[in-house]
Amino acid sequence: MRRAIALVGMSLALGLAYRPGLAQTGTSSPSNCPAFRGACDVPALEAVRMIDVRTGWASTHGIRPDNVLQTTDGGTHWKDVTPPNSRGRWSYRITPFPPNTLWVLPYGDLATTPTIFRTIDGGGSWKSITIATPNAGTPVAISFINPREGWLLTGGGCAMGRCGAEVYRTVDSGETWIKIAAWESSLTENITFLDPATGWITSWDARGPSSAVGLSVTHDSGRSWRWQNLPLPSGLTSSWMYRPRAPQFFTMRDGIFLVFFSLLSDPSRLDVVKMFAVVYTTQDGGATWTPTTPVSIASRDDPYSFVDTQHGWVSDGDTLFTTSDSGRSWTMLQPTGPFADVKQLEFISGQVGWALSRISPYLLGTQDGGRSWAPVPYVISRQ
Repeated sequence: MRRAIALVGMSLALGLAYRPGLAQTGTSSPSNCPAFRGACDVPALEAVRMIDVRTGWASTHGIRPDNVLQTTDGGTHWKDVTPPNSRGRWSYRITPFPPNTLWVLPYGDLATTPTIFRTIDGGGSWKSITIATPNAGTPVAISFINPREGWLLTGGGCAMGRCGAEVYRTVDSGETWIKIAAWESSLTENITFLDPATGWITSWDARGPSSAVGLSVTHDSGRSWRWQNLPLPSGLTSSWMYRPRAPQFFTMRDGIFLVFFSLLSDPSRLDVVKMFAVVYTTQDGGATWTPTTPVSIASRDDPYSFVDTQHGWVSDGDTLFTTSDSGRSWTMLQPTGPFADVKQLEFISGQVGWALSRISPYLLGTQDGGRSWAPVPYVISRQ
């Protein structure tokens, strides 16, 4: 997956899971260190993004200043590489572009001229870039197809279920950003570009059920967008509320698009009584998307991870399902070890992966495709 994404670009807006961290002095925190209660030495890890078996990034979120971290040993040791002049101001969304570039979006920055950050040397130095357009909104997601060409999605305020959204483009590695599109829509969450012309934005309707999945496409580099109508999966109707994730491409033609469908008992209160995960697949560069078999999960969380178009995992926090045929069939695993209350899955191959849990031991690892999990003790060091 990582090698393929390096070919076609990467777009991951990470704002996923919480878990307590370990001691900043190099010793592990006690196993009874409670989340969000001030008893730990460092804040909780919010999201982890691994590039390979050893190298990865993480962001923290909690009661203490939020940070950006890097590991070079598979998550055992994390180094604080937070951009200067940003420490503690916001939570962060992280988007890596291998091998050494990372984009950091300060999520929750309500300034009229928000700032984003970029490193090209693995966190050794940082460039701060201000989006100078007045009322640009909060940075939501970013997508680069090569080191120079990229797009930034921002979101503004929402009223009556309609939210402002803007798209910015750069052709100089993010030194300057030009606004190329603005509109009102449902709540936008992700942006993904496949090539200089073609990209997608996902959105979900916070007002309740809808008859269409929220996927918009552009074929003119983001200047104009149109709704891409997708067929609903078999057995699901417009009474289901959808929440799409970011499309992922593994070649210039082959990709997947995961959508979580929720059945509501009371749309006005958004009470979820049943949830399905559905994989849409494409073999023509996203011109058409085909839904596969829905897999029923408990109405809780929606962590997932795909390493190619065939092999993926989805969970509701306690149960783990896996597919080897793009979601046409699913196998429920019975993981051994402390796999519970999981908020994020992060696989880098068919065998090797990590999971974040909201309960001790918080960071888990697997070497057999998710069948067994073990704690990954770790420490965080300050620069």
